[in-house]
Amino acid sequence: MKAWIRWGGLSLIYWGASTGAWADWMLISDSGARPNRVALFADIESMESSSDQLKEANAVFRNDQDELARLTEHKRRFKKLRLVEVFEAPKGPESRYWSIELDGDQKTCRLLDSREFQRDATFKVIPGSGLLPLNSTSWGEKAYQFAFDQGPWRAGVQKLLERVRREQTVNDQTELASLGYQLVRHETDSGFPDLLWKYVWTDGSRPPGKESDLVVAKIQYGVDLSARENTARQKVLEEVSAQVEARRKEQASQPRAAMPDNSMLGSWIGAPESALVAQWGEPYSFSERSGTRYLTYRKERVVDIMRQGDPNSGIAITKVGEEVYWSEVTFLVADGKVYQYSTDGNEPW
Repeated sequence: MKAWIRWGGLSLIYWGASTGAWADWMLISDSGARPNRVALFADIESMESSSDQLKEANAVFRNDQDELARLTEHKRRFKKLRLVEVFEAPKGPESRYWSIELDGDQKTCRLLDSREFQRDATFKVIPGSGLLPLNSTSWGEKAYQFAFDQGPWRAGVQKLLERVRREQTVNDQTELASLGYQLVRHETDSGFPDLLWKYVWTDGSRPPGKESDLVVAKIQYGVDLSARENTARQKVLEEVSAQVEARRKEQASQPRAAMPDNSMLGSWIGAPESALVAQWGEPYSFSERSGTRYLTYRKERVVDIMRQGDPNSGIAITKVGEEVYWSEVTFLVADGKVYQYSTDGNEPW
């Protein structure tokens, strides 16, 4: 990585965009010499698939160890990643956007979506070609290192963000710079060319282009991509809902004594989390995993254990101990709505 990254020069980029919903990106490569430099950004959040998180939460809830093992192995081997390349050369495109799935064992990748933005406000889709060896791409090795060696840079990000919260400033990215990375928080990936030319490639001359039209084209691309991601997430939610409904029907077909709880709990499926908390109050315990929230409510009662006393002592009944009867119900919440529940305890809810 070039020397500027060690100067903290991107602290302006960190705060320099307009207000909005921030996303965490990293500049993971700035290579080449003027006027043919190429910068490569990677989206941290793109590696956390909301669909996979829902599947994992559903498997945890169902205690499906085989499915959990399969998902864990898949997560170890495959990583999804969004990349943005920005080019300085005036005769080439301004940027390319890649959405890929990396196979860490085979060191290949599959193109999920890719587009190339020209400087005249036009763009074209780059057709996929099945599995590509990572060494056949300009960004393959960097993407592999970033996706499968996350420990050091994630620790660096955590330390940096802790300093941000504590000091309300960004003036040191030592841990990340030592790895050749720089944290760049920005609303959208479409702003990276502007930021590079403003703060990094200041010794060069930006090729002319219809900037306003190009921004519009990139925004439309982002909207299209978000719509596709939301469609995939909705499909998983529908699959989970179908599993929940099948479970409810299976329980309904069983004798009442075999059911773990009463039907009142099932009426909360699909209800907003806010309505549940408003009705039930603060939960006994709360946790969150892979984007799914677990709200547990508990009730218990204590029963005295009595024993017949010694008639000669004049005491007919003696208390010899206590027994606690308890029951719990845990509601699983995703996207603000209840989509499953489970019960536990030594007596029905």
